[in-house]
Amino acid sequence: MFTLSYTENGAPQRYQLRPGKTLVGRSPECDLLIDDVSISRRHAVFEVSDDGCALRDLGSRNGTYRNGVVVTRVELDDGDTVTLGQLLVQVHESLDKHLSLTGDQVVLDGDVWTVSNAPPGPAMELR
Repeated sequence: MFTLSYTENGAPQRYQLRPGKTLVGRSPECDLLIDDVSISRRHAVFEVSDDGCALRDLGSRNGTYRNGVVVTRVELDDGDTVTLGQLLVQVHESLDKHLSLTGDQVVLDGDVWTVSNAPPGPAMELR
């Protein structure tokens, strides 16, 4: 799951991307409507799939950037900064894709930790 965070008109915003395509721009037909004059009416599309999240520019007037580099289509990673026109957008990926809990083990990207059977308390100890 991917989430976008940005500031619009001085207010912090968060938008959770759903699987499939999310059209971003100033037009009312957009899935994510952002009121910023530097953003085109149909600026870009975020595409979320089982493989990750991609960003595609739709020929916007002021461009689309990932980490300061202009892009037409790019795969996004957790922590990337996307610039739509002049608007900075942070990309966050949840750990759901990388984390699994099985019995008394926690698996994070292939690394396995065993959870102790200590009585419930304020924190679990991972070994």
